[in-house]
Amino acid sequence: SDHEDNAMRGNLWLPLVRSPGRSLGAGVTKRLVVVTDPVGPGDLTKYLEGLKALKSKGELVEAEGKPWVSSGSPPRPVERLQLLVDICSLTPDVFEKAAGDVKVESVTYTEGQRGLKWHCSVEEVPSLQLTFKDIIVEEHSSFAASLAKQLLASRG
Repeated sequence: SDHEDNAMRGNLWLPLVRSPGRSLGAGVTKRLVVVTDPVGPGDLTKYLEGLKALKSKGELVEAEGKPWVSSGSPPRPVERLQLLVDICSLTPDVFEKAAGDVKVESVTYTEGQRGLKWHCSVEEVPSLQLTFKDIIVEEHSSFAASLAKQLLASRG
């Protein structure tokens, strides 16, 4: 917006100067580690159907906010949730098809791991900027952190 606060801070951070990428030695293969959501889209499909039903009845509220005056609703909520469902449904083969010379590695979950309650409930989300899929419940956060460390430390 053209608010004075934006004008005052407008050139402090952007554009960022990007550092050149590290050159890889001969014979080194780039890799992409794909970590899927262990429960897939889960309840998101139920919420998506609910949003679609509200929209079809004309009951879905979409309000545009006014900067520094009032907040609005997120734009295009049905499309945003559909995108999240699609992302949570991705499998490593999608990446493998487009990988070219990049080695694709992925996490394999056990049935027990897939059965865990990984995410908090919708009611426990602390901010409208987050979804329950963004939050790993406390009891599994150390496992998730150790899994991430193993992935980053592994060499393919």
